[in-house]
This record gives sequence, C-alpha cells and structure tokens, in this order.
Amino acid sequence: MLFKKDDDRKISKISKSWTSDGSGDATIEMEDYSGYEMCAVQTVPGAEGDRTTQCPSSTYLVTYLDSYDFDWFYNEGAARSVSAADAFCKDGLIPVSDSGVITISGTGGIAQGIINIWLK
Repeated sequence: MLFKKDDDRKISKISKSWTSDGSGDATIEMEDYSGYEMCAVQTVPGAEGDRTTQCPSSTYLVTYLDSYDFDWFYNEGAARSVSAADAFCKDGLIPVSDSGVITISGTGGIAQGIINIWLK
C-alpha cells in the first residue's frame, strides 16, 4: 500500500517478472487482479529489473489485451527502453478483467524484465 486517494481506496503496487521466449514474446496473466484498475505502469528491463543482465536487444512492446484483443494501454507501451525504466499513466483508469493478459513482444530473443503496476 502506497497512499490513499480521496475516496479512501488504497493504491497498491505489484511487480511481475517476465522472461521472453526465443521469439521475443512473453505473457503475464492478470486474472488474480480482476476488479481492480491500473493507475500507472512501469517497465524495467533486465533480470529482476537490474537494467544490465538479460535485457532486450531492441525496443519492445508491452500491451494489455482483453478477450477481444483490444489494447487497453492504447499503444502507450510501445518502444520500451532496453536500458532504462519507462513509465506511463492514463488519464482514466484501466480496468483489469479476468481475461486480461499483458503481452511483451519484440525483445529480440530471450530477455527478462519486470513490470510494476499500481492498482486501485
């Protein structure tokens, strides 16, 4: 828990590690967080986000797809850095559905990173 909003609903941070396969793709299931809303998203390349080990070799794409393949990140997850943390916030909150999946693609092969997500 980080802080409280005006409506007394707490905002919490979760961290999810990912490892892409040989084609440069990875997925993170979000069903455990169904009913929450995303406030902000941060991507950090490297093993456990160290920004030096097993980093993507090219800028990569992060999307949050629902069951209709709609990207709720609205292309804000494009061109993620291979050596620095990147973050974005949406003007509105992003609903987390039980079928939502975060996808990572275009890492240039096997790579690692973390995604920090602030949920309300």
